[in-house]
Amino acid sequence: MNGAGGVGEITDFLYQFLYQLMYFFQSSGWRHFSSWLFPVCMIFCAAAFVSIIYFIIKSGWHEDKFLDDLKELRQGAYVPVTQKPRKKWNKIVKRIESKNPDNWKIAVLESGELVNEIIKKMGYEGENFLERLEGIGAEIVPNIEGLKKAAKVYLNIIDDPDYNVSHQVASDAVEEFKIFLTHFEYL
Repeated sequence: MNGAGGVGEITDFLYQFLYQLMYFFQSSGWRHFSSWLFPVCMIFCAAAFVSIIYFIIKSGWHEDKFLDDLKELRQGAYVPVTQKPRKKWNKIVKRIESKNPDNWKIAVLESGELVNEIIKKMGYEGENFLERLEGIGAEIVPNIEGLKKAAKVYLNIIDDPDYNVSHQVASDAVEEFKIFLTHFEYL
């Protein structure tokens, strides 16, 4: 019988608790409390929403998930951007502006390698740089013909380290590579 009495007490307690709870929510005290609670909750929700948007923008997540897809759609291929491209390019510019012909060759090689790596990552296949360029149309790369000429200079330097290149030819090759890198927003 003790068990039955215990259940009855629990039932009475729950009934009284629910009655008091219902009475509280119908009271003027609750109405007064909820009249300022609602605006505070709305302000808190708005601040949380603004914080979420701020941190999404600050983290760059929207660029990774959304804007890169739009760039890829516009350009026709995915171009992964690596860290610190401007520093690499500044070194190339210093080399091409020097008076040393060896530095001109290095500038062509370094800028050509940047372009070659991007083209590989875009998924174009071939035995060498020039063959990979053959698979790219002018609708994807506007300066494809100039890029092919620059690639020939690049390959000539690789094939023959003693290859003599004039400053004008080296500058033109680096400029073609720069146009490509700028088009794909690497620089």
